[in-house]
Parts: sequence; C-alpha cells; structure tokens
Amino acid sequence: MKKRFLQVIGFFIITITGFSQGGAIKIFPSGDIIIGGLNIGGFGLNMQPNGFTYQYTQSYGAYSWSNLVKVNHVLQLSNIVQDQYGLFFNSYDRGDGYRFGRGGFHSGADLSFYENIEDLTNPLEMVLGLRGVSYKLIGESRLKDSVTIIDKYGVVHKFPNSKDDWKDTTKVKPGITQRLKEETDYPHFGVIAQEVQQIAPETVRTMPDGTLAVEYNALIPLLIESIKVLNSKIDSCCQAYSPTKHVNSSQKSLKESTDDGEGSALFQNAPNPFTKTTIIRYRLHSSVRNASIMIFTIQGAFLKTIPDLVAQKGETMLSGNEMKPGIYLYSLICDGMEVDTKRMILTE
Repeated sequence: MKKRFLQVIGFFIITITGFSQGGAIKIFPSGDIIIGGLNIGGFGLNMQPNGFTYQYTQSYGAYSWSNLVKVNHVLQLSNIVQDQYGLFFNSYDRGDGYRFGRGGFHSGADLSFYENIEDLTNPLEMVLGLRGVSYKLIGESRLKDSVTIIDKYGVVHKFPNSKDDWKDTTKVKPGITQRLKEETDYPHFGVIAQEVQQIAPETVRTMPDGTLAVEYNALIPLLIESIKVLNSKIDSCCQAYSPTKHVNSSQKSLKESTDDGEGSALFQNAPNPFTKTTIIRYRLHSSVRNASIMIFTIQGAFLKTIPDLVAQKGETMLSGNEMKPGIYLYSLICDGMEVDTKRMILTE
C-alpha cells in the first residue's frame, strides 16, 4: 500500500515537473528521490532507498561551490559524524572555523603518491627565519544580539551573547557553557603567511578570495631536518671542544697512557636526562695527585668545578637546583689534563 502510494505521488510530481529542464523533485518507483535532477545518478541531490545520499552538482568551474553550510553562531556545529550509538561526535565543523576529529587528521604520505623526491636544503636557516606569534582573529565571537536556533526536532535553543553564561542546556552540559565562553577569548598561536611566503613559499597557498593560508603540515619536515642539523652541530662541539686548552698539547692524557683497564676514565651520568640530582662516576689512575670535574654549558661557558675527587669513592652527586634546564658538558681533569668530556641533559 505504502509503495503504491509513493508511486502515485511520484507519478504526480513527475507529471508536474517532467517538462522543466532541471526538474524539481522526482520520486521513482524504485524508491529513489532526485531533487534538482532528471535521472537517477545524474545531476542534483540523489537519495537512495537504503539511505545513501550523494550530491552531483552541475558545476565545472574551479572553486565553484558544491556545498554550503551557513551558521548562525560561532559555536554552532555542522558536518557532524556521530558514532552508531549516539555517544560521541567523531568529527564536526564549528561555526568559528574550528574542525574537530576524535581520531586525528591524516595526510596521504604513501611512497606511491610521490615523485621527484629530494632532500630539503638549508632547513635550519628557514626555520630560524620563521616567526611564531600569538594573535586574535578579527571579529571572532563578536555577535551583538542573542541567537535563537530551532533544531530539526523543533527544540528552541537560545544563546545570548553577553557577559552572562550561555544558558542553552538542551545540548550543552551546564558546567561546560562558561568554559566554552572563556575559551573564545584565548589567543591563537601560529605564523603569518606573508612572512612565511618570503622564506618557504612552498608552504603557502592562495585562497579563491586572494587571502593566504599556511600548510602547517609542510612545516613539520623542516623541523625534523633542523633537529638533525642541530644534533650534528652539538656532536661536533662535544668532539672538538676542549675545556683545558691551556694544557701543553704535547702531553698525553692519562686515559691514553694506560691500556691495562686501570687508567683514569669518565662515565656517563645516571640518570640522564635528570630533573633533580644525578650521579657522575669516574675512575682515577693510582698516579693521579689532583682530580676534578668541570661543568660547562653546551656553548662552552664555564659554570663550576667539583674539586678534590677521591679515587676510592669513584662517584660524585650533582644537583640540578643551581642550573637551568638544558644540555651541559662535564669533563674529568686529572693533574691539569683532560681525560674525557661527556654530555648530560637537565629537564624541568
């Protein structure tokens, strides 16, 4: 009976709209409904009996619109993807331009997608030329009047944009409204596209309205390669830097002068990295008369000396309270000669 009724209604609509070029609404005997089109699978909004819906716009120009969602409030949600039980919003777009996804956002990066692969050149120089800023969006969340929205269930939602709390408790938990309002006043962190364009133009894109956008994902490879360059520079500093350059270069270190396993030696501190205290272990040759450990910044600036090391003890404790978080060098000095230098990291 129901199917027969739909067929009759469909025939009636087809009779009315069939002579128009684009059609209005068509219901086919199969149960398919077409809005703005003539045939199943053609132009317009296609709705199949199984609930599948797709839109085929009769538009061919670059940047022409195929779908538009107009919102009335900065916190209004659209393009919502909900789990099958209705417990979570897996993703949605918010009226102020934010996009949320519980599972994160991914960019295709399979090797089969790429060609002309090349290593980045001068990544550290480019990163050093960038400027991170905090900012507020012009006109962000500044609606003068209250906004009333009637949802698809007929429920009225009213959001007064004032110093008072947003009091829509039909969809938003009461304890969350004040937090949402406060967060709209948070500054944003980012970069300025015009500045980035001067340094890394490949990461900037022009929008149809002439404004510029930054592909933040494209900045990540620059950061990765910059860290590698910095790490290489740190290793070079550790290998080339000698805190005791005043020592006669013709003298051999005690570590090199003994090969019986009993020579002076410096060991890696533990724990490393450390937050409060760390233990530095060492070994002194029996002929050593005076030994100390010197602490330097990674740039080579002298900080302090741990004097009068005792051979029998073999370790000393270093407190991080008097130092700032960072990378440091420590050297074992025996009778005025450097035995070894190692790195340690102090974290917050």
